[in-house]
Amino acid sequence: MGKFKSEYGFSEKEFENFFRQYYKLALYISVRITNDLVSSEDLVQDVFFDLWKNSEVNPLDPNLKFYLLRSIKNRSLNYNRDKKDHQEFKLYLHEYVGEEYNFEREERISKILLEIDKLPPKCQEIFKMVVFKGMKYSDVSEKLQITNNTVKTQLTIAYKQLKKFCLIFF
Repeated sequence: MGKFKSEYGFSEKEFENFFRQYYKLALYISVRITNDLVSSEDLVQDVFFDLWKNSEVNPLDPNLKFYLLRSIKNRSLNYNRDKKDHQEFKLYLHEYVGEEYNFEREERISKILLEIDKLPPKCQEIFKMVVFKGMKYSDVSEKLQITNNTVKTQLTIAYKQLKKFCLIFF
């Protein structure tokens, strides 16, 4: 590893020690929340990478362990939420296109889900509330404290972006 000191808060040696000390615990926590080892490995690596590149991190801070574990917990909970949203949308699409299952439809659904992830955050949130949860525009606008026109505009943006992948559905 050498004497390399990153432009960030950790030296390589400090980061390696911190990683070795807490990786297994972080992975254990994530797997307990997600029930998915492969995804948990990715989530934990992402959190450690974020710590590595964060110049505000003080490797000697005694609260760093708690920050790491809270970050793992939050990322894992967010993963579960996003996974649930994707599953609900898949169910919605399967219901919409019928009971008959085939690979081509599954492939289209996967493309749609990937495209939904590319939507701007607020647009994505509004789309999920209306399509996944079946909320009315007025309920969405009230909950997010925005106008009905904003809801309509964001949905129009979402549908335009998604339309090229799912012309058969919309």
